[in-house]
Parts: sequence; structure tokens; C-alpha cells
Amino acid sequence: MPDSNGVLRLETTGQDNQSNGTVSSPPGAILANTWQHVAAVVRRGSGGTRLYVNGYTVARGRVGPANLENLHADLHLGRIQDAQSFLGELDEVRIHRRAIDESEIQALLAPGRRFIPPPPREDPKELMLSLGDRHFSGALAQPAFLAVRLPEGPMPLRVTYAGATRLDRIVFNPLSPDHEVARRFGVFEQRSPRLGLHLGLCRDCGSTLAQVGGAQTVPNVSPARFVFEGSIRNFPSPDVEKDNVNYLAGVREIGVRSEYTDGRDVPRLLIRSVEFEGPYYESWPPAPRHRGRGSGIAGRVQQVLPSRSQL
Repeated sequence: MPDSNGVLRLETTGQDNQSNGTVSSPPGAILANTWQHVAAVVRRGSGGTRLYVNGYTVARGRVGPANLENLHADLHLGRIQDAQSFLGELDEVRIHRRAIDESEIQALLAPGRRFIPPPPREDPKELMLSLGDRHFSGALAQPAFLAVRLPEGPMPLRVTYAGATRLDRIVFNPLSPDHEVARRFGVFEQRSPRLGLHLGLCRDCGSTLAQVGGAQTVPNVSPARFVFEGSIRNFPSPDVEKDNVNYLAGVREIGVRSEYTDGRDVPRLLIRSVEFEGPYYESWPPAPRHRGRGSGIAGRVQQVLPSRSQL
């Protein structure tokens, strides 16, 4: 318990005290002035490590494969070595030589099940859903995660959820053409995204990006080439402060993004490749004869494919 906000955290280190993974619950998992059953099940080298409070999963994550059996470290209950002692009481501590199953944890809780309150509701976390070669993400704030047009036939499916709550099932419901969501999705499919390109410098105080030309409309789903051109004198220069060795400058950045105009949902863009062409100077700033000539830079974005499949 690293703080007074009810957080339960598991930290592991290898034999050389290098970090080997941390799994932490959201605030409120642990309550003050009441008995609670806490369990940590560690499966090294995978994302199968779990933290439980009163039999409910409150955190999950990955612990690395390092050897955690440090023969030179003493076993401490209720504190980390040389740290502040735990203010509370411990009872019936058990250490297992294997990763016990969830059913075994539930069996340990069975005698006092009637006294166990459910944990606080978890805030929505990010859900990652892969359908074939398409990937969707968003906060699981409602049961209907997305509306999507699927091709006929079998399709690989994979889902991961960032929260501790266990997903029970993924359900696909066909929508009739007159369904409200289907009508909204039809309108969504007709919208064309706008593609923009930006050029600037990465500095220690943040990025300085300026738009190259204007945004261009992506009219269809076929791969296409989009060319953006601009004069280099219209963009930030890589000048550095004298005698400031900590100043980060001169690192060029190219930003390619979908330009949102009115906040409406638009199809996402899949960028296949980005090409950059520009003048080369032996030193900066360039010699006076190069100034004022309007030397051009051109950023070419090619094979941009809008994905009309997410609402």
C-alpha cells in the first residue's frame, strides 16, 4: 500500500535489485478500519499476474521472468526492508510455491463470504479489438463498443482490456437498415476525412509544428498519393542558444494527421508510407546566396487508405 488512497501494489525486483515489473490497483481497492482478504498471484514472464481483494480482481499486469528468489534478502511482512512499518494488523498469511487458481482463492473466502462487500466500480478503461487486419480502440463506457461493416466469412478476433475487470464475452448484433445506429453509420461512411501535413522542430520545451500547404480531402478508399509543398523559410529554424548544452533543437519532425474541423466522427486514415524531400546544406544557416530563393520542401504522403469502419 504505497499511499493512503487505498492503492494495492505489487513490485518485483531481480537478484541485482533491477525492476522486474509492477502491478497496481486503482485507488479505493483497500479500505481503512476493516478486515479484507488480499491475494497476489504471480505468473512470471506473462501478463497473468493478478491482485485480488476479497476475491475480486483489482489489478492485473506483467511480471518479468527474472529470478525473484533472492537468498540474501530477509522476509518482511507488513513492511519493505528499511521502510516504514505497516500501520494495521495482519492475520493468516500464506505463501504458496505455485500460482494458485482463482477457485482456490474463492475457497479461502468461503467461510466469510457473507461479510464481503463488492469493490468500487472500475472506471472505463481502453479496449483493444482486432478484427482480421483492422484494429479498434476506445474506452468501454457502454456495452455497444462500435458499429462496423464486416465482410462475409470467418475472421480472426483478438481482444485486450486495460482494466482489471474480466471480459465475459464479445457479442455481435446485426442491425437492420432502418435502425438508428445503422442510419448514423451510413452517414458516417459518406464522410471524407481531411489529411494534413506539418513540419517543425522538436525542442526541450515542446514541438514547433507549422502546416505545409492546406489540408487535402481523401475522397475514396483506394490507395493514393498526396503531395504537400512549402518553402523552408516558412518553418522554424534549428537555431540553438549559445553555450546551452541542454537545449534540444535541430531535430526535424514531420506530423501527418487527420484534420478535424467540426468535431464530427470521420473515418480513420491508414498511412502506408511517408517521403520527405528538401534541400541539403553543409551548414546552418546557409550561405547568403541561398537566402531568399524560396527553396522548397516537399512532403509526399503516399498510399493513404481511409478506413470506413468505425463509428
